[in-house]
Amino acid sequence: MRKAGWLFFSAIIFALLFTSLQATAQTIYEDVVYLKNGNVIHGIIIEQIPKESLKIKTADNSIFVFKLDEILKITKEELATKNSKPVKVKNLEKKKMGFTDILEGSFSWSFVKTNSDYEYNGHTYPNNSEFDQMNNTLSLGAHNVFGYLFNPWFSTGAGIGTQIYSSELFVPLFLDLRANFLDNNISPFANAKVGYSFSINEILGNDNNIEGGLMGSFSGGLKYFVNPRMAITFSVGLLYQEVKTYDNYSNYNYNPEISTRSMNRLLIQTGFVF
Repeated sequence: MRKAGWLFFSAIIFALLFTSLQATAQTIYEDVVYLKNGNVIHGIIIEQIPKESLKIKTADNSIFVFKLDEILKITKEELATKNSKPVKVKNLEKKKMGFTDILEGSFSWSFVKTNSDYEYNGHTYPNNSEFDQMNNTLSLGAHNVFGYLFNPWFSTGAGIGTQIYSSELFVPLFLDLRANFLDNNISPFANAKVGYSFSINEILGNDNNIEGGLMGSFSGGLKYFVNPRMAITFSVGLLYQEVKTYDNYSNYNYNPEISTRSMNRLLIQTGFVF
């Protein structure tokens, strides 16, 4: 009888321990979702659609929905202690409307080389005019576009920048138009710019053989959101730049009359969208 009592008592203790452990296991673990953009979300997964999306509820009763291609991994982890710092999740939604700021860098080179050498008495003499130097060398540029995103697919803005052609510095002012083809973290896009470039000497009122003119570019590439509030862009295209020059030779006679010449260049751009 005493043995049966001990067995009954042991069974009750075992049941209580099992229930306690089970309850503890249910309360000390939580779902943790690691996103590709670097955010980490703690909470309880309340809905999961295979191959589509996941819905998670956080401790403050906020509910977030993510596409599966936004998620790096899903784990179960111990709940943070009272002394642990809470994870702050901000700006999880990509901007779909509002003001934008675009910083870009570029380089270009001419696919139509020019040569202003001239002939005299049956001999050819090198000229290497200022326009030739500008046209035949690599150009570097930097631009800033202040714009407005009307929806996930279209934005427009005004831009200003600097463009270096050989030893000549130009300041382009232009209208910027952009079209995104997908509302995803990675999207192909097209970009067009049209405006006018001023030479720095033209702006400062210095004597110079080179003045600016109309400019325009068209490019296409990819836009990638590294986080919901910042994207990286990469594009290739064509750049057109008109230049007014007094440095024009016809045979061996210098012609001081102004002429408008154009540069046609291959263009590579990369930038950040905020």
